[in-house]
Amino acid sequence: MNQRFQDRADAGRVLASRLGCHAKQKETIVLGIARGGVMVARELAACLHLPLDVLAVRRLGHPGHENITFGAITSRGGRVVNPYASKSLSPDAIAEIMAREIKELTCRESLYHAHAPRLNWDEKTVLLVDDGIVTSNTICAAVQAVRSRPVRHLVVAAPVISSAVWLTLERRADEVVAAIVSDDYTSLHKCYENFAPVTDVEVARILEAQRAVDYCETDGCPVSPDQPLPKNSPADPPEIPPGASL
Repeated sequence: MNQRFQDRADAGRVLASRLGCHAKQKETIVLGIARGGVMVARELAACLHLPLDVLAVRRLGHPGHENITFGAITSRGGRVVNPYASKSLSPDAIAEIMAREIKELTCRESLYHAHAPRLNWDEKTVLLVDDGIVTSNTICAAVQAVRSRPVRHLVVAAPVISSAVWLTLERRADEVVAAIVSDDYTSLHKCYENFAPVTDVEVARILEAQRAVDYCETDGCPVSPDQPLPKNSPADPPEIPPGASL
């Protein structure tokens, strides 16, 4: 029987046991791929006592058949277009799809970072985390986004990575870490007992809550998790309007 994780938090703890050498490293951050990857990344960051950031990625799907994808695009510049999968689309059609997804990514970034500013990746070790990697478009776009900055070291980590994508990532990342490397998982939900959907509002709240354990910018001292947030701490992030694209 294939190994399964209880949930994404369980998967994050398993990954943390394989990434202990990065614990409490001052110039290291955990970067979760939204949405599901953020749940794994949160647990990993907590176990290793590292700051957390998020990267939004959207798959590029064929019009009317969005589940059939031909690439992916990120909120910070990375983009991948598979020439074979997109050969039936004109350049104008591809540009239109990208423009629509960039608009969606901009909305998500505004929500995620409304009360939690982006972290600076420059000259950092970046642990890029997803909740599972069975195809390459999303993770390769994410890697491209991270590589667009002068990062010191890039680690791609996921609970499950397919062997074919593993080979691709070994050529693009400095280090690849997984609890399971297998082609037996054709769908991520098969890797988990509980694979509940994650909302954009959850991601935003996770990032805001991270301020309680990250370093204070004012005095450079860690804030205790029991210490209340400042009185001017903003309220919960706004709910996404009914009917808005998720």
